[in-house]
Amino acid sequence: MKKITLLAAVFAAFAASAQTKLEGLSHPESVCSNGKFTFVSNLGEKVEPTKRDEDGFISKFDAKGAEVKKDFISGLNAPKGMAIVKDVLYVADLDQIRGFKIKDGKEVFNLDLADMGSTYLNDIVMIDEQTLIVSATDIHKLIKVNLKTKKGEELSIAKLPSMGCNGLTFDAEKKMLFVVGMGGKVTKGDDVEDILGEIGMINLAADPAKWAYKRIGKATGMFDGIAIYDEKTLIVSDWRGGEGKGCMWKIDRMSGKPTEAVKMGAYAGPADFYFNAKENSVMIPDLLGDSVYPVTVDFSIKK
Repeated sequence: MKKITLLAAVFAAFAASAQTKLEGLSHPESVCSNGKFTFVSNLGEKVEPTKRDEDGFISKFDAKGAEVKKDFISGLNAPKGMAIVKDVLYVADLDQIRGFKIKDGKEVFNLDLADMGSTYLNDIVMIDEQTLIVSATDIHKLIKVNLKTKKGEELSIAKLPSMGCNGLTFDAEKKMLFVVGMGGKVTKGDDVEDILGEIGMINLAADPAKWAYKRIGKATGMFDGIAIYDEKTLIVSDWRGGEGKGCMWKIDRMSGKPTEAVKMGAYAGPADFYFNAKENSVMIPDLLGDSVYPVTVDFSIKK
């Protein structure tokens, strides 16, 4: 794989957060929080993101990182992205969207999306209190879920060129949906080619008949998580940090210019992280490990 070229020789400074590292997990894939509790989805004993083994679970921690219950929600298959709407935690699990009460973990919502053709529903983002958008990584599509009618439908957009459609984030003020791709393999004749993921956006403020995907810049990678850092900037986790380690990029949200990169230390699989804008920190799950790492982000310190 070609190295991603930095367009500016600038590096962000990361410092360890005072919050406790979350340990004892089992291939954590996503982190979500409502400010009072933090939830972590776990694939289970093995990294088998499409297997129906019922050993996946969601862990619950308090705001300081103390474990409330490791298997707060159990019996899942390979839970990935999560979103909190009111007092319900919604999670993507293979071909289902399931909802659980934050208070006691009781299941209150279940939507089977098997007819969409995906067994790799991945990230979830809330558009409003009635609407979620879910990425389907294996079929490179986005699915809109209506929580009131309990129905799902493919967004009326041509197949996303972002191979391995993965992380999502939404700017509610500007109605802009951002999406990153993990990449994947494409068969061309007798050859199998590795295609890297990209970063793009969809203007949901436009007429739905004119919704269109627009690539942002030329950066490529094995992108997983994405969040809005500020009005001009995105932060994106990338498994291609070099030497088997992941990294995090600071991305100009209009030009796509990757201006800063930070290697993520000893963990190789920085997945769907949670960004706390108030505290300027991220909780990064190491999917290939058993921990979630708290990191304070400060892009103002440069070399």
